[in-house]
Parts: sequence; C-alpha cells; structure tokens
Amino acid sequence: MVFVAAAAYGAIEILAGLMPTYWTFFALLVPFGFATMTFSTAANTTVQLTASPSMRGRVMALYIMIFLGGTPIGAPLIGWIAQIAGPRWSLITGGIASIAAAVVAALYLARREQLKVEPHLLRRHPHVLVRPSQPAPEEALVN
Repeated sequence: MVFVAAAAYGAIEILAGLMPTYWTFFALLVPFGFATMTFSTAANTTVQLTASPSMRGRVMALYIMIFLGGTPIGAPLIGWIAQIAGPRWSLITGGIASIAAAVVAALYLARREQLKVEPHLLRRHPHVLVRPSQPAPEEALVN
C-alpha cells in the first residue's frame, strides 16, 4: 500500500504539472490529496506496527524527523527548479522523484525479503502478485 500510494502520488503530481488550466489542475487536487493521505497514513501505520513496543517511541521520533525534516533539503532544490525552469517542472521533477523513490524502495524490499513480484497489468483486472520466491519448507507433522 505504501509503495502504490507513493507511486500514485508521484503520477498525479506529474499530471498536475502538465495540466493546461487552473480548473484542470484544481480537479486533480482531490485525487492528489487522497494519494497524499493514503501514503502518509500507510507509512505511519507500517512504521508503528513493525517497531517493537519498547522502541516505538524512538522509531516514531526518527520517522517524524525524517518525514518532516526532508523539507529543508528538498524545498530549496524544488524552488530552484521552479525559478529556473518554471513551476510546472518543479511539480514534474517532484513526481518523478516520488515514483523513483517508490520503485527503488519496493525493489530493495522485494530483494531483501526474497519476494517474487509478478505484475499482471494487461489483464481484465490488473494486479501485482507478490509471494516468497522460495516455497516455505514443509513443517514436520507431529502425531
């Protein structure tokens, strides 16, 4: 959910940068807000559920510092891009960075957890199947 929401956020941000009028841009703000809230809620939930109870406060402090602390680094860079290339390109660049970060993080996690990812995007019901790459060892039956 975290990776899909991050990629959706980036894709909608790119689309917003390409919108020709204020009204079409305005129409994208609703799905953009939905993707933003979905990503932040899913990321927050994932961090809290995967941290051990004794470390949860420390982990959340670090998570919030990174989540909100990235703004002083990214904002001047995006502002510089907007000044040089225009506001559309700052949105497009931010969207590309979001999609790239989601893909890199998903690939890293899939490799670390030894997951097999099978995208089925050209079917009637597109989906992505994620499963362990190695079958689970048979557990001994206890009589």
